[in-house]
Amino acid sequence: MERKWIAAVVIVFLISSIALAYERHSGEMENPSTFALALQPLPNGKLTVLEKGSLGKVLGATVRNGEWVTYLKEDSHVLKSVPAPIVLYFTSDNRIVVGTLKDGKLGQTVELNLTKLLERAGSGNAGKGVSECPKGYVQVSDRYCIDENEPVVKGRVKLVQEWVPFMGMKIDTVREPINVVSLSWGIILDSTAVADYTLNVAGTPAAVPGNEYDGEKLRIAYSPEGIGLRTSNGSIERYVNLPLRYLTFQMEVACYDRYTGEYTHIPISGTYPVEIQLTGEYNLTEGQLNKKITSSTGMEGSILTDHPIKKGLFPTMNSSRQIRVGQNGYYTNIVFDFQGGRGYFYTFPVGGSDDNPSGEASAQRFLTISYSPHAKSFLTYSITIIRATPNATYIVATPEIPIKLPGGEDGGEVATYFTVITAMRT
Repeated sequence: MERKWIAAVVIVFLISSIALAYERHSGEMENPSTFALALQPLPNGKLTVLEKGSLGKVLGATVRNGEWVTYLKEDSHVLKSVPAPIVLYFTSDNRIVVGTLKDGKLGQTVELNLTKLLERAGSGNAGKGVSECPKGYVQVSDRYCIDENEPVVKGRVKLVQEWVPFMGMKIDTVREPINVVSLSWGIILDSTAVADYTLNVAGTPAAVPGNEYDGEKLRIAYSPEGIGLRTSNGSIERYVNLPLRYLTFQMEVACYDRYTGEYTHIPISGTYPVEIQLTGEYNLTEGQLNKKITSSTGMEGSILTDHPIKKGLFPTMNSSRQIRVGQNGYYTNIVFDFQGGRGYFYTFPVGGSDDNPSGEASAQRFLTISYSPHAKSFLTYSITIIRATPNATYIVATPEIPIKLPGGEDGGEVATYFTVITAMRT
């Protein structure tokens, strides 16, 4: 098994030498800011406003890490990341910029078009004339005003501890069976991995890096030995799961539309993976399928399962392609991907959202991690068809999660390692 790991590491470093990492940059303020907020979720369920006003004033906010240090001190071994404060600032050219506060500086940021966001949240019915900002509101653009005294309403935080699916595969090919597949999945997470905020700002998803993890390394390898993994009449499922503690939060930023004379709001929700509660090294075999494991904090679950551990946690498949196997029924690297080193983002599902204060439709939540510039963490995920019905055509479906990333004007597709393979209907 160790030789497999050495080979996997060699492959990863060879590929990483030619892979194009997503370029990330620090949050430089390109447009004059008009109003800024620094907010920090706390373990007591509150979302506190640390500071508000000019961006310079907000960047000098006092961070409240003491509550988190006390809350997370129960286990010194698990990978844990204190949630960094979130910074929101508004610009005169109708943008809202989202980032995190680190050491008195603004970290990597994502820019969103404020006009489009608020038209989605409010009526967006311009042309009725321009009114003045109400008392207590500060003008942040030619159209919008923000409540200066109590900008955030209905802010609340929830901490969740559960096992979640990190990688997965489902094959359903009874009509033209795939009989044997080969898998090679690997996870290495250490203190060079970064816990990210996955935000939803008025329906627009975005991810911004939080703090790096601190704690002991986790290494998981899953590569069934021998000829490969046999299916049951063309059907099989496999999932690698991890125990996590994560937070979810929801809030509304109160604002006023000068064009319509209406009070409205910007709904913002998000998640943050606070702890990865499994440490050590696990070389998974089929003999460990559905075997109960006790995590570092005592929560029992199964790393390797043949079923989704919770309904609704398999991400929606919104991208598919056809493949055709040859006469020998073989297809190498039907899926092959890896992430490692600076600039990579990975996301995985943790279920539907809580009750949304804005009344928006419930949407699936995700957790996101990325890698620091000196990252040694990496993920590998590959699937190869070893034996299938000769000359059969199959549909390979994967999720594409469109999340706006730092440095990207148009966002990007964040990797999610889940795959569904079905037979082509004839």
